[in-house]
Amino acid sequence: MRDGTKFRNMDIIATFESMNHLEELVKEYYEYQGFFVRANVRFNKLPSGGYQGEADILAYEANTKKLWHIECSEAAYSDSEISGKAKKKFPPGLDYCHLLGVDINDVSKVFIVGQSGVSKGTLMPHGIVHKSLKEFMNEIYSHILDDFLHEAIPENYPLLRTLQLLKWAK
Repeated sequence: MRDGTKFRNMDIIATFESMNHLEELVKEYYEYQGFFVRANVRFNKLPSGGYQGEADILAYEANTKKLWHIECSEAAYSDSEISGKAKKKFPPGLDYCHLLGVDINDVSKVFIVGQSGVSKGTLMPHGIVHKSLKEFMNEIYSHILDDFLHEAIPENYPLLRTLQLLKWAK
């Protein structure tokens, strides 16, 4: 899939060639937990060409019909910048049911940023939760078992497996 192969479904296109390191880590983390994950999902095709935006990660939990929309940025933002960035990345009124073709009961929006003046876990406008990159990495690290020899993370999650090896080697 990393060869630039594209999948078409209604008015969305998902590509797997342009994910950055953080997006790949978030994708692996949610897939490893059993979520159905789509990455770099473009939405709202414009009549003049192109798309209104792109969702970094959409993670769907089928049992609860809950969707997690996660946007990732390794950048540092000031308090005034982060709210504006979040507003652009999470447009109000985005029809997730139509976008993914599934029933959705609840949507959680998370904005992971490298650093900002906003305190961690802060609820921003439109119900968006802010997480610092450090907070997200600690969350992942706390869920990883350190028994690499008996409970190794599968090879198809190379970033998570590397973190597990580092934890085991301590």
